Amino acid sequence: MPKLKRTPLTPNERSLIRERTFEELEAGKIHLGQAIRRFRLQFTGLNQKQFGKLTGFSATTISAIERDPESGTVRTINKILRKFGMQLTMGMINRSSETQRVSVSPTATPSFYHRSE
Repeated sequence: MPKLKRTPLTPNERSLIRERTFEELEAGKIHLGQAIRRFRLQFTGLNQKQFGKLTGFSATTISAIERDPESGTVRTINKILRKFGMQLTMGMINRSSETQRVSVSPTATPSFYHRSE
């Protein structure tokens, strides 16, 4: 299992990153793949290959989802998000808006914080 490449964040730092990212998702400034990339880099510091090993996916799959989240299944995206203690949820879409809104909600402490390796 790859080791984290950065100093673990405090719970407050993780919360601030999540809040800022959720706000940008809601505003349509970033898409889900960009949020996943931000979480990967800021929470773990791992590159796509290393993070792929952690999640059980190839670097190609991680890259494809970060570029275009529609390229992944809900199951794949949820498996990735669970590593950050989150899950994909459903929400209402405002029909007058061109932007689809995706909700990512925190679930528990990210699983990579429980690893002793």
